[in-house]
Amino acid sequence: MQNRKVSCPTFSLFPRRKRGKARREQGQAALLAVLLIPVAIAGVLLVFNTGQLTSSKLRVQNAADAAAFSAMELQARQMNLDAYLNRAMLTNQIAIGQAVSILSWSRYVRQAGENIQTPLRAIQAVASLIGAGGAVEAYRQAIEANAKIVYATGQVYALPFLAVASGADVAYSGASEAFNLALANSTPNGALQKTVEQIVRLNAGPKARVLNFTAAGLATTVAPYWAARRNYVTRWGENADANGSDPGGRARMASMINQGSQAFTVNRDHDVERPLTINALVVRIGTHKSGGSQFAPNANSDYVWSGADSVSTQVQIFGPFCGRIIPRLCWKTTYSDSWARGGSWAGDQGNFDYNASGPRNWSDPRVNPQASGEAKTVQWSSFPVYQGAWSRDSRGMSRIVSEYASRDMALLGQKGISPYRDLVWQDQRPGADLTDSAPRYIVVVDLPKTEVRDSVTALGISHDSDATNTRLGWLNMHLTTQGAGKNPGVRAAAAAQVYFRRPAELWPRSDGLDERANLFSPFWTARLVDLTPTEKAQVLALNIAE
Repeated sequence: MQNRKVSCPTFSLFPRRKRGKARREQGQAALLAVLLIPVAIAGVLLVFNTGQLTSSKLRVQNAADAAAFSAMELQARQMNLDAYLNRAMLTNQIAIGQAVSILSWSRYVRQAGENIQTPLRAIQAVASLIGAGGAVEAYRQAIEANAKIVYATGQVYALPFLAVASGADVAYSGASEAFNLALANSTPNGALQKTVEQIVRLNAGPKARVLNFTAAGLATTVAPYWAARRNYVTRWGENADANGSDPGGRARMASMINQGSQAFTVNRDHDVERPLTINALVVRIGTHKSGGSQFAPNANSDYVWSGADSVSTQVQIFGPFCGRIIPRLCWKTTYSDSWARGGSWAGDQGNFDYNASGPRNWSDPRVNPQASGEAKTVQWSSFPVYQGAWSRDSRGMSRIVSEYASRDMALLGQKGISPYRDLVWQDQRPGADLTDSAPRYIVVVDLPKTEVRDSVTALGISHDSDATNTRLGWLNMHLTTQGAGKNPGVRAAAAAQVYFRRPAELWPRSDGLDERANLFSPFWTARLVDLTPTEKAQVLALNIAE
Protein backbone atom coordinates (compact mmCIF):
# COMPACT_ATOMS: atom_id res chain seq x y z
CA MET A 1 0.00 0.00 0.00
CA GLN A 2 1.35 3.30 -0.99
CA ASN A 3 1.68 5.89 1.75
CA ARG A 4 0.04 9.21 0.98
CA LYS A 5 0.82 12.53 2.78
CA VAL A 6 -2.16 14.37 4.19
CA SER A 7 -1.77 18.11 4.94
CA CYS A 8 -3.73 19.66 7.80
CA PRO A 9 -4.57 23.36 8.03
CA THR A 10 -2.79 25.37 10.79
CA PHE A 11 -4.16 28.33 12.79
CA SER A 12 -2.35 31.27 14.57
CA LEU A 13 -3.69 33.76 17.06
CA PHE A 14 -1.21 36.42 15.83
CA PRO A 15 -1.09 36.27 12.11
CA ARG A 16 2.15 37.42 10.60
CA ARG A 17 2.35 40.51 8.49
CA LYS A 18 4.16 40.59 5.32
CA ARG A 19 7.80 41.38 5.79
CA GLY A 20 7.90 44.36 3.45
CA LYS A 21 5.01 46.24 5.01
CA ALA A 22 6.37 45.84 8.58
CA ARG A 23 9.67 47.27 7.54
CA ARG A 24 7.98 50.37 6.16
CA GLU A 25 6.11 51.11 9.53
CA GLN A 26 9.09 50.78 11.90
CA GLY A 27 10.41 54.07 13.72
CA GLN A 28 7.21 56.13 13.62
CA ALA A 29 6.76 56.14 17.46
CA ALA A 30 10.37 57.11 18.00
CA LEU A 31 9.97 60.06 15.66
CA LEU A 32 6.89 61.19 17.55
CA ALA A 33 8.76 60.84 20.87
CA VAL A 34 11.64 62.92 19.54
CA LEU A 35 9.22 65.67 18.58
CA LEU A 36 7.36 65.62 21.94
CA ILE A 37 10.39 65.56 24.26
CA PRO A 38 11.33 69.28 23.77
CA VAL A 39 7.69 70.26 24.24
CA ALA A 40 7.52 68.26 27.46
CA ILE A 41 10.77 69.75 28.69
CA ALA A 42 9.56 73.25 27.84
CA GLY A 43 6.30 72.57 29.68
CA VAL A 44 8.13 71.33 32.75
CA LEU A 45 10.42 74.36 32.68
CA LEU A 46 7.43 76.67 32.21
CA VAL A 47 5.72 75.15 35.23
CA PHE A 48 8.97 75.40 37.18
CA ASN A 49 9.50 79.05 36.21
CA THR A 50 5.89 79.93 36.97
CA GLY A 51 6.17 78.26 40.36
CA GLN A 52 9.40 80.09 41.07
CA LEU A 53 7.83 83.41 40.05
CA THR A 54 4.85 82.79 42.32
CA SER A 55 7.14 81.74 45.15
CA SER A 56 9.25 84.86 44.69
CA LYS A 57 6.19 87.09 44.69
CA LEU A 58 4.91 85.47 47.87
CA ARG A 59 8.34 85.76 49.46
CA VAL A 60 8.63 89.44 48.60
CA GLN A 61 5.07 90.15 49.75
CA ASN A 62 5.70 88.36 53.05
CA ALA A 63 8.89 90.36 53.46
CA ALA A 64 7.00 93.63 52.88
CA ASP A 65 4.25 92.59 55.31
CA ALA A 66 6.74 91.53 57.96
CA ALA A 67 8.80 94.70 57.56
CA ALA A 68 5.79 97.03 57.78
CA PHE A 69 4.39 95.14 60.77
CA SER A 70 7.77 95.09 62.55
CA ALA A 71 8.25 98.82 61.98
CA MET A 72 4.88 99.61 63.54
CA GLU A 73 5.42 97.07 66.31
CA LEU A 74 8.58 99.00 67.14
CA GLN A 75 6.56 102.21 67.21
CA ALA A 76 3.89 100.51 69.37
CA ARG A 77 6.56 99.46 71.88
CA GLN A 78 7.81 103.02 71.94
CA MET A 79 4.29 104.30 72.65
CA ASN A 80 3.80 101.68 75.37
CA LEU A 81 7.06 102.83 76.95
CA ASP A 82 5.77 106.41 76.74
CA ALA A 83 2.62 105.22 78.52
CA TYR A 84 4.64 103.55 81.29
CA LEU A 85 6.83 106.65 81.71
CA ASN A 86 3.75 108.91 81.71
CA ARG A 87 2.25 106.74 84.43
CA ALA A 88 5.50 106.91 86.38
CA MET A 89 5.50 110.71 86.07
CA LEU A 90 1.84 110.84 87.11
CA THR A 91 2.47 108.62 90.14
CA ASN A 92 5.56 110.63 90.99
CA GLN A 93 3.57 113.88 90.89
CA ILE A 94 0.93 112.33 93.15
CA ALA A 95 3.72 111.42 95.58
CA ILE A 96 5.07 114.99 95.36
CA GLY A 97 1.62 116.26 96.23
CA GLN A 98 1.50 113.99 99.25
CA ALA A 99 4.93 115.22 100.39
CA VAL A 100 3.84 118.85 99.92
CA SER A 101 0.74 118.08 102.00
CA ILE A 102 2.77 116.44 104.77
CA LEU A 103 5.16 119.39 104.82
CA SER A 104 2.34 121.90 105.00
CA TRP A 105 0.45 119.93 107.64
CA SER A 106 3.56 119.36 109.82
CA ARG A 107 4.25 123.10 109.78
CA TYR A 108 0.69 123.73 110.84
CA VAL A 109 0.98 121.16 113.66
CA ARG A 110 4.19 122.79 114.94
CA GLN A 111 2.55 126.21 115.09
CA ALA A 112 -0.53 124.69 116.67
CA GLY A 113 1.67 123.34 119.47
CA GLU A 114 3.32 126.73 119.94
CA ASN A 115 0.05 128.72 119.94
CA ILE A 116 -2.35 126.27 121.57
CA GLN A 117 -2.51 128.39 124.72
CA THR A 118 -4.04 131.30 122.78
CA PRO A 119 -7.45 129.73 122.15
CA LEU A 120 -7.34 127.70 125.34
CA ARG A 121 -7.21 130.88 127.46
CA ALA A 122 -10.56 131.86 125.99
CA ILE A 123 -11.91 128.35 126.45
CA GLN A 124 -10.45 127.54 129.89
CA ALA A 125 -12.87 129.62 131.93
CA VAL A 126 -15.91 128.36 130.05
CA ALA A 127 -14.68 124.77 130.20
CA SER A 128 -14.20 125.02 133.97
CA LEU A 129 -17.84 125.99 134.41
CA ILE A 130 -18.97 122.74 132.78
CA GLY A 131 -16.34 120.58 134.49
CA ALA A 132 -14.06 120.22 131.48
CA GLY A 133 -11.12 122.25 132.75
CA GLY A 134 -8.96 119.17 133.36
CA ALA A 135 -9.62 117.83 129.88
CA VAL A 136 -8.58 121.14 128.34
CA GLU A 137 -5.30 121.16 130.25
CA ALA A 138 -4.52 117.56 129.31
CA TYR A 139 -5.30 118.40 125.69
CA ARG A 140 -2.86 121.34 125.78
CA GLN A 141 -0.04 119.23 127.17
CA ALA A 142 -0.60 116.50 124.56
CA ILE A 143 -0.54 119.00 121.70
CA GLU A 144 2.62 120.70 122.94
CA ALA A 145 4.42 117.39 123.49
CA ASN A 146 3.61 115.85 120.10
CA ALA A 147 3.73 118.91 117.85
CA LYS A 148 7.52 119.08 117.68
CA ILE A 149 7.78 115.34 116.97
CA VAL A 150 5.26 115.56 114.14
CA TYR A 151 7.01 118.58 112.67
CA ALA A 152 10.47 116.99 112.80
CA THR A 153 9.17 113.76 111.23
CA GLY A 154 7.45 115.66 108.45
CA GLN A 155 10.57 117.69 107.68
CA VAL A 156 12.84 114.63 107.69
CA TYR A 157 10.55 112.82 105.23
CA ALA A 158 9.16 115.55 103.01
CA LEU A 159 12.17 117.72 102.18
CA PRO A 160 14.57 114.94 101.01
CA PHE A 161 11.74 113.17 99.21
CA LEU A 162 10.77 116.31 97.31
CA ALA A 163 14.32 116.74 96.12
CA VAL A 164 14.53 113.08 94.99
CA ALA A 165 11.05 113.07 93.44
CA SER A 166 11.73 116.25 91.49
CA GLY A 167 14.88 114.65 90.11
CA ALA A 168 12.96 111.46 89.27
CA ASP A 169 10.38 113.50 87.39
CA VAL A 170 13.12 115.02 85.25
CA ALA A 171 14.69 111.56 84.77
CA TYR A 172 11.43 110.00 83.57
CA SER A 173 10.92 112.87 81.15
CA GLY A 174 14.50 112.63 79.92
CA ALA A 175 14.19 108.86 79.39
CA SER A 176 11.11 109.39 77.25
CA GLU A 177 12.85 112.02 75.15
CA ALA A 178 16.02 109.94 74.77
CA PHE A 179 14.09 106.83 73.76
CA ASN A 180 12.11 108.77 71.18
CA LEU A 181 15.25 110.31 69.74
CA ALA A 182 16.83 106.88 69.41
CA LEU A 183 13.82 104.88 68.24
CA ALA A 184 11.68 107.40 66.40
CA ASN A 185 14.60 108.69 64.36
CA SER A 186 13.30 109.68 60.93
CA THR A 187 16.76 110.35 59.51
CA PRO A 188 18.58 107.81 57.29
CA ASN A 189 20.01 104.84 59.17
CA GLY A 190 17.61 105.41 62.04
CA ALA A 191 16.29 102.56 64.18
CA LEU A 192 13.12 102.21 62.12
CA GLN A 193 15.02 102.05 58.84
CA LYS A 194 17.50 99.50 60.16
CA THR A 195 14.67 97.31 61.42
CA VAL A 196 12.87 97.39 58.07
CA GLU A 197 16.02 96.63 56.09
CA GLN A 198 16.98 93.75 58.35
CA ILE A 199 13.52 92.14 58.17
CA VAL A 200 13.47 92.45 54.38
CA ARG A 201 16.89 90.87 53.99
CA LEU A 202 15.99 87.99 56.28
CA ASN A 203 12.77 87.23 54.38
CA ALA A 204 13.48 88.21 50.78
CA GLY A 205 17.23 87.74 50.53
CA PRO A 206 20.35 89.86 51.04
CA LYS A 207 20.02 91.53 47.61
CA ALA A 208 16.43 92.69 48.15
CA ARG A 209 16.00 96.47 48.18
CA VAL A 210 13.67 98.64 50.26
CA LEU A 211 12.55 101.38 47.91
CA ASN A 212 11.36 103.54 50.83
CA PHE A 213 14.92 104.57 51.55
CA THR A 214 15.83 105.68 48.06
CA ALA A 215 15.70 109.39 47.27
CA ALA A 216 12.27 109.01 45.67
CA GLY A 217 11.04 106.72 48.47
CA LEU A 218 11.99 109.14 51.22
CA ALA A 219 9.94 111.83 49.54
CA THR A 220 6.87 109.74 48.67
CA THR A 221 6.52 107.38 51.67
CA VAL A 222 8.85 108.13 54.60
CA ALA A 223 8.51 111.91 54.85
CA PRO A 224 4.66 111.86 54.78
CA TYR A 225 4.63 109.26 57.56
CA TRP A 226 6.80 111.29 59.93
CA ALA A 227 4.83 114.45 59.17
CA ALA A 228 1.61 112.64 60.07
CA ARG A 229 3.17 111.21 63.20
CA ARG A 230 4.24 114.65 64.43
CA ASN A 231 0.58 115.68 64.12
CA TYR A 232 -0.51 112.56 66.01
CA VAL A 233 1.89 112.48 68.99
CA THR A 234 3.38 115.63 70.43
CA ARG A 235 5.35 116.89 73.41
CA TRP A 236 3.56 118.51 76.35
CA GLY A 237 4.66 119.85 79.70
CA GLU A 238 6.22 122.92 81.27
CA ASN A 239 4.36 125.97 79.94
CA ALA A 240 3.20 124.47 76.62
CA ASP A 241 -0.46 125.12 75.77
CA ALA A 242 -0.66 127.96 78.28
CA ASN A 243 -4.29 128.73 77.37
CA GLY A 244 -5.38 125.16 77.96
CA SER A 245 -7.18 124.82 74.63
CA ASP A 246 -6.17 121.21 74.12
CA PRO A 247 -7.49 118.66 76.65
CA GLY A 248 -4.69 116.36 75.57
CA GLY A 249 -2.15 118.86 76.86
CA ARG A 250 -0.99 119.77 80.33
CA ALA A 251 -4.52 120.05 81.72
CA ARG A 252 -5.09 116.38 80.88
CA MET A 253 -2.11 115.34 83.00
CA ALA A 254 -3.03 117.79 85.78
CA SER A 255 -6.60 116.51 85.89
CA MET A 256 -5.45 112.91 86.32
CA ILE A 257 -2.96 113.96 89.02
CA ASN A 258 -5.65 115.76 91.03
CA GLN A 259 -8.18 112.95 90.59
CA GLY A 260 -5.62 110.29 91.50
CA SER A 261 -4.43 111.99 94.68
CA GLN A 262 -5.35 110.60 98.07
CA ALA A 263 -8.00 112.15 100.27
CA PHE A 264 -5.42 113.51 102.74
CA THR A 265 -3.65 115.32 99.90
CA VAL A 266 -6.71 116.97 98.41
CA ASN A 267 -8.94 117.66 101.40
CA ARG A 268 -7.86 118.41 104.96
CA ASP A 269 -10.97 120.38 105.86
CA HIS A 270 -12.85 119.24 108.97
CA ASP A 271 -14.23 120.32 112.34
CA VAL A 272 -12.03 119.88 115.41
CA GLU A 273 -13.57 117.81 118.18
CA ARG A 274 -13.67 118.49 121.93
CA PRO A 275 -12.37 120.31 123.86
CA LEU A 276 -11.90 122.92 121.13
CA THR A 277 -15.51 122.51 120.08
CA ILE A 278 -18.20 122.82 122.77
CA ASN A 279 -21.93 123.38 122.38
CA ALA A 280 -23.61 124.30 125.70
CA LEU A 281 -26.73 126.21 126.58
CA VAL A 282 -25.09 129.60 126.79
CA VAL A 283 -21.69 128.89 125.23
CA ARG A 284 -20.69 127.89 121.69
CA ILE A 285 -17.07 127.17 120.90
CA GLY A 286 -16.33 126.20 117.34
CA THR A 287 -12.93 125.24 115.94
CA HIS A 288 -12.50 124.43 112.28
CA LYS A 289 -9.48 123.08 110.44
CA SER A 290 -9.28 124.39 106.86
CA GLY A 291 -7.04 123.51 103.97
CA GLY A 292 -5.89 121.05 101.36
CA SER A 293 -3.51 120.76 98.43
CA GLN A 294 -3.98 121.18 94.71
CA PHE A 295 -2.10 120.88 91.46
CA ALA A 296 -3.05 124.08 89.69
CA PRO A 297 -1.53 126.73 87.39
CA ASN A 298 0.15 129.73 88.95
CA ALA A 299 0.36 133.21 87.47
CA ASN A 300 3.03 132.01 85.02
CA SER A 301 0.73 129.21 83.76
CA ASP A 302 2.97 126.55 85.33
CA TYR A 303 1.16 123.70 87.06
CA VAL A 304 2.66 123.34 90.54
CA TRP A 305 1.69 121.78 93.84
CA SER A 306 0.71 124.01 96.72
CA GLY A 307 -0.76 123.22 100.12
CA ALA A 308 -2.22 125.30 102.93
CA ASP A 309 -3.47 124.40 106.42
CA SER A 310 -4.97 126.67 109.07
CA VAL A 311 -7.17 126.41 112.14
CA SER A 312 -9.46 129.05 113.58
CA THR A 313 -11.52 129.17 116.77
CA GLN A 314 -14.59 131.21 117.58
CA VAL A 315 -16.14 131.61 121.06
CA GLN A 316 -19.72 132.86 121.40
CA ILE A 317 -21.72 133.54 124.58
CA PHE A 318 -25.51 133.79 124.75
CA GLY A 319 -26.81 136.69 126.83
CA PRO A 320 -28.46 140.11 126.84
CA PHE A 321 -26.03 141.71 124.50
CA CYS A 322 -28.35 143.04 121.81
CA GLY A 323 -30.67 146.05 121.80
CA ARG A 324 -29.83 149.67 122.56
CA ILE A 325 -32.68 150.52 124.92
CA ILE A 326 -34.20 147.20 125.89
CA PRO A 327 -31.65 144.41 126.14
CA ARG A 328 -32.47 141.17 124.36
CA LEU A 329 -30.79 137.83 124.30
CA CYS A 330 -28.42 136.99 121.45
CA TRP A 331 -25.07 135.38 120.66
CA LYS A 332 -21.99 137.54 121.06
CA THR A 333 -18.56 136.61 119.69
CA THR A 334 -15.96 137.08 122.38
CA TYR A 335 -13.03 135.48 120.58
CA SER A 336 -12.26 134.75 116.92
CA ASP A 337 -8.82 134.17 115.48
CA SER A 338 -6.77 132.00 113.14
CA TRP A 339 -4.12 130.83 115.55
CA ALA A 340 -2.12 128.19 113.64
CA ARG A 341 -1.20 127.72 110.01
CA GLY A 342 1.26 126.05 107.64
CA GLY A 343 1.88 125.98 103.93
CA SER A 344 4.11 124.52 101.26
CA TRP A 345 4.76 125.29 97.60
CA ALA A 346 6.59 123.10 95.09
CA GLY A 347 6.97 125.62 92.31
CA ASP A 348 9.18 128.40 91.06
CA GLN A 349 6.66 131.21 91.57
CA GLY A 350 4.60 132.02 94.64
CA ASN A 351 2.33 134.43 92.80
CA PHE A 352 -1.03 132.78 92.25
CA ASP A 353 -3.85 134.77 90.72
CA TYR A 354 -6.35 133.41 93.22
CA ASN A 355 -4.09 134.48 96.11
CA ALA A 356 -4.17 138.13 95.10
CA SER A 357 -7.77 139.08 94.45
CA GLY A 358 -10.98 138.05 92.77
CA PRO A 359 -12.88 134.81 93.25
CA ARG A 360 -11.00 132.19 95.22
CA ASN A 361 -11.25 129.55 92.52
CA TRP A 362 -9.02 128.00 89.90
CA SER A 363 -10.16 126.60 86.57
CA ASP A 364 -9.12 123.74 84.36
CA PRO A 365 -10.18 122.68 80.87
CA ARG A 366 -11.50 119.14 80.85
CA VAL A 367 -13.40 116.77 78.60
CA ASN A 368 -16.42 114.99 80.00
CA PRO A 369 -16.32 111.46 78.54
CA GLN A 370 -19.98 110.90 79.43
CA ALA A 371 -21.27 114.03 77.72
CA SER A 372 -23.87 113.45 75.01
CA GLY A 373 -22.88 113.63 71.37
CA GLU A 374 -19.97 112.31 69.42
CA ALA A 375 -17.69 115.35 69.68
CA LYS A 376 -16.48 115.96 73.23
CA THR A 377 -15.79 119.68 73.48
CA VAL A 378 -13.55 121.31 76.05
CA GLN A 379 -15.39 122.23 79.24
CA TRP A 380 -13.95 124.60 81.82
CA SER A 381 -14.42 123.39 85.38
CA SER A 382 -13.99 125.62 88.43
CA PHE A 383 -12.66 124.38 91.78
CA PRO A 384 -12.50 126.15 95.17
CA VAL A 385 -9.00 126.99 96.31
CA TYR A 386 -7.83 124.66 99.12
CA GLN A 387 -11.34 123.24 99.51
CA GLY A 388 -12.85 126.67 100.12
CA ALA A 389 -10.39 127.63 102.85
CA TRP A 390 -10.28 131.26 101.70
CA SER A 391 -13.98 131.73 102.41
CA ARG A 392 -13.72 130.21 105.91
CA ASP A 393 -10.35 131.57 107.06
CA SER A 394 -9.18 134.37 104.79
CA ARG A 395 -6.86 135.78 107.45
CA GLY A 396 -5.08 132.47 107.92
CA MET A 397 -4.73 131.90 104.16
CA SER A 398 -3.31 135.39 103.60
CA ARG A 399 -0.73 134.82 106.33
CA ILE A 400 0.26 131.46 104.82
CA VAL A 401 0.97 133.03 101.44
CA SER A 402 3.10 135.80 102.97
CA GLU A 403 4.99 133.50 105.35
CA TYR A 404 5.72 130.39 103.28
CA ALA A 405 5.43 131.00 99.56
CA SER A 406 8.64 132.91 98.83
CA ARG A 407 10.67 130.71 101.20
CA ASP A 408 9.63 127.48 99.51
CA MET A 409 10.33 128.77 96.02
CA ALA A 410 14.09 128.82 96.57
CA LEU A 411 14.03 125.49 98.38
CA LEU A 412 11.70 123.39 96.24
CA GLY A 413 11.88 125.13 92.87
CA GLN A 414 10.05 122.92 90.37
CA LYS A 415 8.80 124.24 87.05
CA GLY A 416 5.45 122.62 86.58
CA ILE A 417 4.87 119.42 84.66
CA SER A 418 7.99 117.97 83.09
CA PRO A 419 7.80 117.37 79.33
CA TYR A 420 5.91 114.24 78.38
CA ARG A 421 4.35 112.82 75.22
CA ASP A 422 0.65 112.48 74.48
CA LEU A 423 -1.75 112.37 71.54
CA VAL A 424 -2.89 115.55 69.82
CA TRP A 425 -6.60 116.11 70.41
CA GLN A 426 -7.28 119.63 69.08
CA ASP A 427 -10.29 121.61 70.33
CA GLN A 428 -12.77 118.76 69.84
CA ARG A 429 -12.30 115.10 70.35
CA PRO A 430 -13.50 113.32 67.19
CA GLY A 431 -16.36 110.88 67.26
CA ALA A 432 -14.11 108.12 65.95
CA ASP A 433 -11.38 106.69 68.13
CA LEU A 434 -8.00 108.32 67.57
CA THR A 435 -6.55 104.89 66.94
CA ASP A 436 -8.32 104.86 63.56
CA SER A 437 -6.41 107.96 62.46
CA ALA A 438 -2.98 106.66 63.44
CA PRO A 439 -0.30 107.25 60.77
CA ARG A 440 0.21 104.41 58.28
CA TYR A 441 3.67 103.20 57.33
CA ILE A 442 4.26 101.89 53.78
CA VAL A 443 7.03 99.47 52.79
CA VAL A 444 7.90 98.76 49.13
CA VAL A 445 10.28 95.84 48.48
CA ASP A 446 12.08 95.14 45.21
CA LEU A 447 13.78 91.84 44.36
CA PRO A 448 16.01 92.26 41.27
CA LYS A 449 15.55 89.91 38.32
CA THR A 450 18.94 88.35 38.91
CA GLU A 451 17.80 87.20 42.36
CA VAL A 452 14.61 85.50 41.12
CA ARG A 453 15.17 81.75 40.74
CA ASP A 454 14.33 80.27 37.33
CA SER A 455 15.41 77.31 35.21
CA VAL A 456 18.66 79.01 34.32
CA THR A 457 19.78 80.20 37.77
CA ALA A 458 18.44 77.15 39.57
CA LEU A 459 19.15 74.31 37.11
CA GLY A 460 21.67 75.80 34.69
CA ILE A 461 19.49 74.98 31.69
CA SER A 462 19.81 77.27 28.65
CA HIS A 463 20.10 76.65 24.92
CA ASP A 464 20.72 80.27 24.07
CA SER A 465 24.46 80.43 23.58
CA ASP A 466 24.16 83.65 21.65
CA ALA A 467 21.85 86.08 23.36
CA THR A 468 22.15 88.51 20.47
CA ASN A 469 20.81 85.95 17.97
CA THR A 470 17.12 86.69 17.65
CA ARG A 471 16.51 83.42 15.83
CA LEU A 472 17.58 81.51 18.97
CA GLY A 473 15.78 83.75 21.48
CA TRP A 474 12.84 81.42 21.78
CA LEU A 475 15.17 78.81 23.27
CA ASN A 476 16.17 81.07 26.22
CA MET A 477 14.74 79.67 29.42
CA HIS A 478 15.29 82.84 31.53
CA LEU A 479 12.20 84.08 33.39
CA THR A 480 10.81 87.41 32.19
CA THR A 481 10.09 89.57 35.27
CA GLN A 482 9.56 93.14 34.18
CA GLY A 483 7.32 93.99 37.14
CA ALA A 484 5.66 97.35 37.80
CA GLY A 485 8.86 99.39 37.93
CA LYS A 486 11.26 100.45 35.27
CA ASN A 487 13.81 97.85 36.42
CA PRO A 488 13.03 94.14 35.96
CA GLY A 489 12.24 92.27 39.15
CA VAL A 490 9.51 91.35 41.59
CA ARG A 491 7.96 94.02 43.81
CA ALA A 492 5.45 94.15 46.64
CA ALA A 493 3.99 96.84 48.90
CA ALA A 494 2.44 96.65 52.38
CA ALA A 495 1.04 99.12 54.92
CA ALA A 496 0.71 98.92 58.70
CA GLN A 497 -0.21 101.20 61.59
CA VAL A 498 -0.27 101.23 65.37
CA TYR A 499 -3.59 100.89 67.10
CA PHE A 500 -4.92 100.96 70.67
CA ARG A 501 -7.16 98.36 72.22
CA ARG A 502 -7.79 97.65 75.89
CA PRO A 503 -9.32 94.17 76.18
CA ALA A 504 -12.36 94.66 78.43
CA GLU A 505 -12.47 90.96 79.31
CA LEU A 506 -8.91 91.09 80.71
CA TRP A 507 -8.64 94.64 82.06
CA PRO A 508 -12.19 95.99 82.60
CA ARG A 509 -12.67 99.60 83.64
CA SER A 510 -14.49 100.31 86.88
CA ASP A 511 -16.76 102.83 85.14
CA GLY A 512 -17.73 100.36 82.41
CA LEU A 513 -16.66 102.70 79.60
CA ASP A 514 -14.59 101.78 76.57
CA GLU A 515 -11.16 103.35 76.81
CA ARG A 516 -10.07 105.36 73.80
CA ALA A 517 -6.56 105.75 72.48
CA ASN A 518 -4.19 107.51 74.88
CA LEU A 519 -0.57 107.46 75.99
CA PHE A 520 -1.30 106.60 79.61
CA SER A 521 -2.31 102.96 79.10
CA PRO A 522 0.18 100.51 77.53
CA PHE A 523 -2.21 98.74 75.16
CA TRP A 524 -0.67 99.73 71.83
CA THR A 525 0.13 97.13 69.19
CA ALA A 526 0.48 96.94 65.40
CA ARG A 527 -1.71 95.72 62.57
CA LEU A 528 -1.50 95.36 58.80
CA VAL A 529 -3.96 97.46 56.79
CA ASP A 530 -5.03 97.57 53.15
CA LEU A 531 -3.49 100.20 50.93
CA THR A 532 -5.75 103.17 50.34
CA PRO A 533 -6.11 104.70 46.85
CA THR A 534 -3.78 107.52 47.91
CA GLU A 535 -1.18 105.06 49.11
CA LYS A 536 -1.48 103.05 45.91
CA ALA A 537 -0.81 106.25 43.98
CA GLN A 538 2.29 106.85 46.14
CA VAL A 539 3.55 103.33 45.40
CA LEU A 540 2.87 103.81 41.68
CA ALA A 541 4.83 107.07 41.69
CA LEU A 542 7.69 105.31 43.44
CA ASN A 543 7.62 102.49 40.87
CA ILE A 544 7.81 105.00 38.06
CA ALA A 545 10.78 106.73 39.69
CA GLU A 546 12.59 103.51 40.55
